[in-house]
Amino acid sequence: MDSNWGSSSNSELEDQWEERRRQLTEKNEEDDTQRSKNDLMAATTASWVCEEISQQPLWVYIEDDFKSRFRMRRHVFEHLLHDVQAVNPFFHQRVNNASQPSFSPHQRVTIALRMMACAYLADAMSDTFGMSESSSFENLAQFCRTIVHIYKDTYLRAPNAEDMDHLL
Repeated sequence: MDSNWGSSSNSELEDQWEERRRQLTEKNEEDDTQRSKNDLMAATTASWVCEEISQQPLWVYIEDDFKSRFRMRRHVFEHLLHDVQAVNPFFHQRVNNASQPSFSPHQRVTIALRMMACAYLADAMSDTFGMSESSSFENLAQFCRTIVHIYKDTYLRAPNAEDMDHLL
């Protein structure tokens, strides 16, 4: 039988193991704290971005940040928002029966664009914007129908000879 079994060398290993476990636990807690801060910052920024331009803090998105976040320039987004609002009353802000405002037009367009461009799931919109899954699907369907209605004559047409020459 080994006389060193259970000696101080094993307790040293246990102490090292315990120290390593404590370090990993602290690191996980720090990571969780940082992740929570990042999630809160993303949600707060997303809620500000969805407000009208005049109500946004000045530091929310400068033009280059807006372009990298939304994959389009701000004036293109505003043009798209204006066109959608002009055609479909679904994208007007309303008040519900509890006298609470519904989602703003900026929020509705942002949510639809994120679902399409970034492949966000509908239930992810609940976490970020507070829009339920069924409302997200309805919003996306309304947005797609409206975009097709507005731009079908311009962009949904058969290619002409000039288009084919450009492609080939």
